[in-house]
Amino acid sequence: MRSYLLCLLLVSIFLFGCVSKPVSSNLSTVDVSNAITQSMCDQYGGHWNGTSCVCGGFPGFRCPPTYFCTNYSPEYASDAMGVCKRVSQ
Repeated sequence: MRSYLLCLLLVSIFLFGCVSKPVSSNLSTVDVSNAITQSMCDQYGGHWNGTSCVCGGFPGFRCPPTYFCTNYSPEYASDAMGVCKRVSQ
């Protein structure tokens, strides 16, 4: 019984950890003219850490359009987190 509950707990953690936030279909309110903002980061599924938009990792945080996830840490780890940077135009 104890192992059943432990297994159920672990499965629940993995399932809820993989649920991502839906991307809003109302994109007209997002300012994409210059630097990434907290509202842009949050709206497109990233994680704002106070100074930048964090991406990647186990939760699967995403970058806004025209940005890509780079500077992964720890490098080559399957759950590495990165930072959203603007794609050169």
